[in-house]
Amino acid sequence: MKLECLTEKLKAAVFVAERATGKNLSLPALSNIHLAASDRALKLEATNLELGVGVTIPARPASLGGVMVSGALLANFLSNLPASEEKIKLEVTSGNLHLETGSQSTTINGFPIDDFPSIPPIEAVGTFTAIPGALAEAFRSVGPSASNSNLKPEINSVCLYNQKNGLYAVATDSYRLAEKLLRLTGDLPAEFGHLILPLKSALEISRILENWSADKPEVEVRYNDHQISFSADNLYITSRLVDGTFPNYRQIMADRYQTEVTIRRSELVGRLKLLMVFSDKFNQADFTVRTSKEQLEIHTESEKGRTTAQLKLISSTGPDVGVGLNLRYLLEGLTAINDENIVLGLNEANKPIIMRGAISNEFLYLIMPIRR
Repeated sequence: MKLECLTEKLKAAVFVAERATGKNLSLPALSNIHLAASDRALKLEATNLELGVGVTIPARPASLGGVMVSGALLANFLSNLPASEEKIKLEVTSGNLHLETGSQSTTINGFPIDDFPSIPPIEAVGTFTAIPGALAEAFRSVGPSASNSNLKPEINSVCLYNQKNGLYAVATDSYRLAEKLLRLTGDLPAEFGHLILPLKSALEISRILENWSADKPEVEVRYNDHQISFSADNLYITSRLVDGTFPNYRQIMADRYQTEVTIRRSELVGRLKLLMVFSDKFNQADFTVRTSKEQLEIHTESEKGRTTAQLKLISSTGPDVGVGLNLRYLLEGLTAINDENIVLGLNEANKPIIMRGAISNEFLYLIMPIRR
């Protein structure tokens, strides 16, 4: 293999591919990136067997072929190249990758390319199209609500869930739940029910799409019972799916909330951060809505001290109500809401509350109360 390409193009492609590498002592090839020259292009591939990535960039090959090198080493080398190095030459000699710019000559030791596992296109049973940036935002918004434990893979995940009014990304750890409407550019297959992606894969797919294709008009999503793939703008991503059943979360959502309040988002975020200073290791706080006073009172205490904050509500309806909540959960939910004002819906003290933007209904956040 011998070719020339733009350094920035190669750097961007390596950074994307390197996200799919892994550390596996029994399969060292999984920490590598496979580079292969074809007609007017260079293709880079990497996989950790759970997530696979293929990305193609323009190139001027003088000869075809391929090589496999350490993804971390190649990414580290390119990230430290001077910005003035606009073009870079790649050549495989004696199984190693030689890179040359105007002022730098480097050789990275290669590995046998036969050890690299292939990333074939999946045999799809269904397909739909979405906006790459919207898909990345959906995974990023709900991801923090997923369980971090591998003991229950079905909730250590992000679920793509079909409802009557659209496709949603959903995640839960049993204590809170996040749901984000996913904007599509076409219709869902009639038989689509739900797909469960491992949390780690969903978050990496979000980062890859943001770095590579977020401004592109469309990503094609293909799936079968065991795998899902995303194709957009010379990018191909594949992930395994979780074999399990996602919780039927709709059954715990109330049809209506007795008390609803609207509050300024920035003011609530600021006060919650201040209250976190005095919270205990469980981040507990007591929330009391006083609709007659148009006021939300939040109290927290620990061995460090205690503090109480009163926030003025923009509007409120329903009876007064009090509930114990996790401050960190609230803050993480607020980061996914872009509206200036937010709405809180509450019922009794032992019932979950919901949080959403005052204008947009695309993101819904549910939190279970803390029972003292």
